[in-house]
Amino acid sequence: MRIFKFSFMSSVLMLLTLFQVVQAASGDVLYPVYKDKKWGYIDQSGNVVVDFKYDRTSTFSEGFGVVSLKKPEKKVYLIDAKGDILFEIPDTISRMDPFSHGLAVVKDKETKLFGYMDTKGKIVIPFKYQYAQAFSEGLAKVEYKDEQGERRVGYIDTEGKLAFEADKWLKGNFSDGLAHIRTVKNDKFVYGFIDKSGKVVIEPRFRKIAPFSEGLAFAKENGKILMIDKKGKTVITFEFETGDFETFPVFSDGYAKLYYKWKLPGNKWGFINKDGEVAFPELAISSMRTPFSEGRAWIMLKGSKDLVLIDTKGKVLVKVPDAKKPEKFQDGLSPVFMKDRSIRYYNRDGELVWK
Repeated sequence: MRIFKFSFMSSVLMLLTLFQVVQAASGDVLYPVYKDKKWGYIDQSGNVVVDFKYDRTSTFSEGFGVVSLKKPEKKVYLIDAKGDILFEIPDTISRMDPFSHGLAVVKDKETKLFGYMDTKGKIVIPFKYQYAQAFSEGLAKVEYKDEQGERRVGYIDTEGKLAFEADKWLKGNFSDGLAHIRTVKNDKFVYGFIDKSGKVVIEPRFRKIAPFSEGLAFAKENGKILMIDKKGKTVITFEFETGDFETFPVFSDGYAKLYYKWKLPGNKWGFINKDGEVAFPELAISSMRTPFSEGRAWIMLKGSKDLVLIDTKGKVLVKVPDAKKPEKFQDGLSPVFMKDRSIRYYNRDGELVWK
């Protein structure tokens, strides 16, 4: 069974976290919709561009989507933003990730090795990696074996050239020009950051970290939660009222989405700004359903079961009853999955463009 991280959607609830991928210019993206047990695509205005004829579809990535048919025989195709089929994806490919920098991670069914395919269907970086990640800021993390059969970790550029390598301590993708690394100190894992030359710019000393976003990163050191800058300097030290947590937030549109265990003194919580203050306290947020994307976020308010769309000033743009799960905005639209298993799309003004 082939796995496509474009995430084929055989039902409404199969759309996962695909709206985090980098998109091409406006107009180079279509949005999957469902009708009469078949999938098609709409454009940003809600017009049907690709008729309802596919058994599975994907969200778009850099102007391309993946579709499949089950009968008369199973076929998988790459399509463009006009809905035209560009080529058939061979059945020797067991996995395909979204495009990033014009390349998609693909996995060979027989060898189980990873390589990279371009938008014309050509394998431009051969199947030779035990593991490979999508490109981010021009580099991608890969794992491979050296001549002695030892596991190595490194970053390659979009031509497949090795930028730098290490044995095991390279960890994250690049974000804001930095990637995190891990090493052992006093029998415990500690984290720091490197730049794109592989130089360590923040020495590993943090017990937990988040990727850098908008010039800042959350980190944990000596039991304290910090906000640090790209030199490793502490900007803010937080005092949270409740216990530990696994996931650290990142900034988008100037705000970071806190989690249910993150509460500032006074039992305050919600989106936090770069000064470490809870934003929009007048809204009485009970749940932050998405982080900010394209200047918008979905939330829920105390005493209400409606989904609420807000802008970066905290203005309420629309309320949606009977919603189950929203996703972040992608090139102007956000999908909202409803309790009746239907899908809706809203634009940034809160207007319903597809139902």
